[in-house]
Amino acid sequence: MFYKWLLFACLLPISLLGQTTEGVQIYLENKLWGLENTKPITPAVYDTLIRVDGCNLFIAKKHGKGFNSTGVITSKGKIIIPFNYWQITPSANVFIVSKWEDNLVTYGVINQSNNTILPIRYEQISNFSNFWVGKLFSGELQLFNFKGAFIKQVNADSISVSNNTQYLLIHKRGKVGLIGSNGNEIFAPNYKKIGKKENRWEVEKFATWQIVNNKDTLALQADTVKLWGNNHLIVGINNNSYLTNNTKLLSKSYKSINAVSPTLAIVKSELLSGAINIEGEELMAPTFGQMYYAKGYFYTQKNNKWSVYDSLGKKRSVFNYDSIGLIANGLFPIKRNGKWGFMNREGKEVIHCIYDIEANFSKGKAIIQYFGSTGIIDLSGRWVVKPKAEKITDYSSNFYIFKKGNLYYLKNYDNELIYFTSNKLVFRNETIYQIKDGYTNRVTSLGTLVANTRTVTKGSQWWQIIKIGAKYGFEDLQGVLKITYRYDSLLPFSEGLAGFKLRGKWGYINEDEIIQIQPLYDEVNKFKNGIALVSQNGNKGLVKPNGTFILKPKFDQLSFIGNNLWLVKENGLVGIYDASGKVIIQSKFDRINYVNSDLIIVIRNGKFGVVDSTGKSVIPRIYDYIGFDTKLKLLILKQAI
Repeated sequence: MFYKWLLFACLLPISLLGQTTEGVQIYLENKLWGLENTKPITPAVYDTLIRVDGCNLFIAKKHGKGFNSTGVITSKGKIIIPFNYWQITPSANVFIVSKWEDNLVTYGVINQSNNTILPIRYEQISNFSNFWVGKLFSGELQLFNFKGAFIKQVNADSISVSNNTQYLLIHKRGKVGLIGSNGNEIFAPNYKKIGKKENRWEVEKFATWQIVNNKDTLALQADTVKLWGNNHLIVGINNNSYLTNNTKLLSKSYKSINAVSPTLAIVKSELLSGAINIEGEELMAPTFGQMYYAKGYFYTQKNNKWSVYDSLGKKRSVFNYDSIGLIANGLFPIKRNGKWGFMNREGKEVIHCIYDIEANFSKGKAIIQYFGSTGIIDLSGRWVVKPKAEKITDYSSNFYIFKKGNLYYLKNYDNELIYFTSNKLVFRNETIYQIKDGYTNRVTSLGTLVANTRTVTKGSQWWQIIKIGAKYGFEDLQGVLKITYRYDSLLPFSEGLAGFKLRGKWGYINEDEIIQIQPLYDEVNKFKNGIALVSQNGNKGLVKPNGTFILKPKFDQLSFIGNNLWLVKENGLVGIYDASGKVIIQSKFDRINYVNSDLIIVIRNGKFGVVDSTGKSVIPRIYDYIGFDTKLKLLILKQAI
């Protein structure tokens, strides 16, 4: 503690180190401070000497007297406050004092005669011009006048000054109320803001939220409301958040609560992060600079070092690391002193940090880089493939692939060469493939190339779209030509028709290569349920297989939303048409969110409402937000007041 005081003294302005009061100066001798005029007034026996502004008093810390060794002396060296306190802070001609005993700091208030105004028993004391507020360790707030007379116990989380010194703002769960000088409540803590303007108090209310299911409606006032789980709400009020289950408060207040799983959330208090469960229990206090959750574990950073905690808040990593990657195959990649290794779920470092870059296990193996060479290790760190200069690109249970120059090589783990080629080799579900010019040929475990195995788009009766040179056509699976290579591009057959492109325009042909719809369009799509989406001159429309329009190409946007309904946008506004081209909802809204035929959310000029599939209003368009939780089947409405 001596060092804290010494640091404080070192940071004082020079004016304080050589300050004068009626000719009195502070002097330094043997790294200790004293008072002098033309000669010493006090010996240099103080660790610090700080003048109290506006009077001839000095707060002094006596050297070598332990924690509680701070008092107050006059400019003549007279002790008026004994050296019995840990800290002393001047406040309007009195002093807020504290003591440190049994690792606990308690606060009180005394005057310049060392008489008690507030006893030393509070966790915190605040001065608001005409009032004192003492916070007990139980969290209770007590209000006193400036002379220390008790006024009232205040049911609030905190108190702050209003823009009128005779009144105080009270804060509870982020909401604001108002009390007078007698402690009586003028406004209950239910408001977003309270202020006085032109001799009258003005209050700002929170938005009203309604959570509606088939049976009940829950109403509450807040800035934000988020659903979590089946019956939990994360409520945001004045940049504070808390957790409730509709009937009772479950957590204390945080700056933010972000659910990261069905039962866990990361919380923030100021700039630090922690974690709670869905019952509001604090698993980890907000002490971490960074925190994220993935694959059942919390990854935390403190003092630039990373650790891992399980979902119960128990620390799993024994050491702290420069970096920790996501767990895979039961092992976490860990970095220490610039090198990477692995630890298990118990935090034991099972593979030492000796590798160049981060790696992840898959199928019990990992490709690693060791002093610039690549190799493969197993879960115990044993070499499956010793490091080599060539780059290992992929592996399976029995083989691995590496590239040397322009060639790809396939070897087994006995280091026997199976196959090599200038074409790319990859594994897909343990099968080896060679890729060239869009063709994918399988390679057997004996190194034999199986020809004519192509990954291609299937057409009518499994016809394949084949590209020869710059032109496209169709072949069957046996390679028999069905439609010659004459088209600039093709779409697969669907409902007997395939889109084709010639001279920059799209149309449709049938299986006999007869044009059913002339190439008039900039873009086309496959037919589905007798309808295809087409684009012409930048506008969207719908056509039938005979080429007639369901909706002429006049829309800015057109998308299928289910139940034979299409969302359209024209002239910047959206509406809904059915599959026959009938108008269901006129294009007069900024946005539409289709939930089901009875619940279509419409938005215009920032106001939300609900209509059904006939366009009839179900909920008037007066809300600032309407959303629907598809999992819980809950309708969420917000209305600002």
